[in-house]
Amino acid sequence: MRFRIFLLFFVVSGSLTGCSIFDSTVEPSYTKIINPLKVQKATSLKLHPIISQRNLEYAGVKKSEYGLVLANIYTKPEPEKVFRQALEMELQEAGFLLGEDSSFLGLKVNLLDFFVEPQINYFYATVCGVVEAEITIQTPQGDNYTRKFKGISKIYAPIWYSTIPIWGDEVYASAFEYALRNFLEKSLKGVIEIVDLIENSQS
Repeated sequence: MRFRIFLLFFVVSGSLTGCSIFDSTVEPSYTKIINPLKVQKATSLKLHPIISQRNLEYAGVKKSEYGLVLANIYTKPEPEKVFRQALEMELQEAGFLLGEDSSFLGLKVNLLDFFVEPQINYFYATVCGVVEAEITIQTPQGDNYTRKFKGISKIYAPIWYSTIPIWGDEVYASAFEYALRNFLEKSLKGVIEIVDLIENSQS
């Protein structure tokens, strides 16, 4: 009898853990946010290469139903490229003209975090995403305006979501996208405020 109970526990535990023991590579898609904010006038901006302080090769972790880390999550392309592509899209949508001229205002990004992981509860998991970065606007004269922003996301899924590979990967990819959208909603407002302030002070 005890053996049967142990065997049942082992089967259920293994089925819940499922694909959580294997690393995954997800491809976060990004859809433009509906951003009503626009820069006051078309402004040329030089977007510098993304600087990353993440110090991690992976961008997330998978956990068992007991909260133990079992495997890693990677993104394709890497987080820095995903971040830059979305940022370029939103800057252009907000009215910025991107270029490489040294006379343009410069935008520098220090990417601090780009990560997802599940928080395990009794019957469901909360897959949490976070995107955090410092953004600096630099004038041609060398003045710097720096602010830090953080975007977060939470996706609720049944505890067995990771047993279905495609569904599990879609949950992780969505957590990345929603956290990135939340980050850009906040940071774009800050960037526009700083740029408008600079432009008004020079007019």
